[in-house]
Amino acid sequence: MGNVNSLPGNNASSPITRATDSIHISIEQLLELRHLPTPSTRITPDSNGAWIGTFRSRKRGHGTDYDDLRPYSAGDDIRHIDWRASARTDQLHTRLYREEKERRLSIVCDLRHCMFTGSQQLRATRTVILCARLLWLSTHSGTHVCLNILTQTGVCITAPGAGHSFAIRGCATLAREYIKAVQTLSKSHINPSAQHVKRAKAGNPTGKQTIWNPANVEVNEDAQHALPSDNPAHGPSLATLLQWLSTQGEQQSTTLWISALDYEGEQFGALLGKQGVNATQLIIHMSDPLLHDPLRAGHYDYTSYATYKKTVHHAMINRAQQHVLRDQLTQLEQTRIQRFDSLRIPLLSNTLGDDAVIAQLRDQGVLA
Repeated sequence: MGNVNSLPGNNASSPITRATDSIHISIEQLLELRHLPTPSTRITPDSNGAWIGTFRSRKRGHGTDYDDLRPYSAGDDIRHIDWRASARTDQLHTRLYREEKERRLSIVCDLRHCMFTGSQQLRATRTVILCARLLWLSTHSGTHVCLNILTQTGVCITAPGAGHSFAIRGCATLAREYIKAVQTLSKSHINPSAQHVKRAKAGNPTGKQTIWNPANVEVNEDAQHALPSDNPAHGPSLATLLQWLSTQGEQQSTTLWISALDYEGEQFGALLGKQGVNATQLIIHMSDPLLHDPLRAGHYDYTSYATYKKTVHHAMINRAQQHVLRDQLTQLEQTRIQRFDSLRIPLLSNTLGDDAVIAQLRDQGVLA
């Protein structure tokens, strides 16, 4: 975990970029994201019935969204007869409607300790902000959303909901889990001096971490589940979470995996491919600029923490090492793309910013 200068944002006017401490995220900052404009898209989503809200199903049924008008056929429900059209044409006509199916959008937010790294911005910070934006966009269109936050010890799951009240509760949960992870990392890697403790008590006499909870949002409704971990330093793998979710018998839904794909687990790809047969699975890869534009040749200093001891290291990268590193990173990215392409799992990247990711999700009909 480290300090960076600014929080991620796609432009200078983003409310998030006005924060002075990039590690701190408050619910107020996440609530401001509701005012960001929705990125434009090339098409209007026309879903296959897997979502609710402003989406339209391709199947005709007994919904409330008018679709077409045709001559009356034997067996048609007389309640759907269009009497005005029948009077004009002197022939009975029946209204057809779009079928509605209630399924929800499930968002998986990776907040394990491995996400609290980054060359310019913490990947965990960018993940929380993107999740909050997706919450606002989804709930605004009436889609039911379920938020799954993967932590170092397990998973925090919110009950499915819709509307602004759920988005506010989801933002409160994101801020709470983010702060808990920061506090855990701070206690395990940094030994606070007496001056830091004195300063903290002056600003917070009770010594308790508080999160603003507008409208008495019941964040305690979230369910906490412990998950096994092969390596405590890495936490539960993505495969462990996916296997656990598949055993819960939840209603099938479109699932967005927002993660850096660290410590996936050996069976993650195979399990994700099986889940993709019955429910849409999409991955948003939270990458880092350093993985696309490696360090230039030169001398570098970096800091590590072990047993409350701060150590400064020195490293040198020559041009030959720089080219080898660039080739390895390129090969790693190509292998990742080919692997998920073979599984027919869409893989999106945040390298072009959150607006580009949201526009792609709208193009694919996941967001309205």
